[in-house]
Amino acid sequence: MREQVCTYMCPWPRIQAAMLDENSLVVTYNDWRGEPRSRHAKKAAAAGDVVGDCVDCNACVAVCPMGIDIRDGQQLECITCALCIDACDGVMDKLGRERGLISYATLSDYAANMALATSGGTAAIDPSRVRDAHGAFRDKVRHLSWRIVFRPPRSRLFRRVDDGRIRSSFRPAGARPARTERPARPQPPSSSSNPTARSATATW
Repeated sequence: MREQVCTYMCPWPRIQAAMLDENSLVVTYNDWRGEPRSRHAKKAAAAGDVVGDCVDCNACVAVCPMGIDIRDGQQLECITCALCIDACDGVMDKLGRERGLISYATLSDYAANMALATSGGTAAIDPSRVRDAHGAFRDKVRHLSWRIVFRPPRSRLFRRVDDGRIRSSFRPAGARPARTERPARPQPPSSSSNPTARSATATW
């Protein structure tokens, strides 16, 4: 019942999907380092087969409250609870591999890493293309940096004026300009001071 409510009644998935762009952080399975999957990575490596970091343990599926497989890509049912990230990081710790097989990532970073793993989309995924001879990730691989997320704003939010007060630097785009003194509009002469106008009015 909970899954049905989150999928069909909760408006958050629709709102979230409409507000995402290529620089939004979403829960992502990094298949550029996880594919091809293998439950017997050591045997496959000994046989000379290319294997990724994913051991197909399904821990990410088991902990998901919505019952989805994040390895199939971003889905409408995902509520971004990040339980799959914690479960996968625990498995990676046991295997002695780097965390982040499932992590927060942007579409632009994912696309850049995928292009590196597939030689610009001309070949199948090969995790060895994103690692050096020592098994560490290459410098070209993009990772989420919390320093970028929590970096200070580029523009100052306030400034101190000469008299010591603090003034906000924010100005709404629709703010009205300051009023300026306009010259008084000349008034027409009254009928009492103009006999011609009084007589013309009476004649009419």
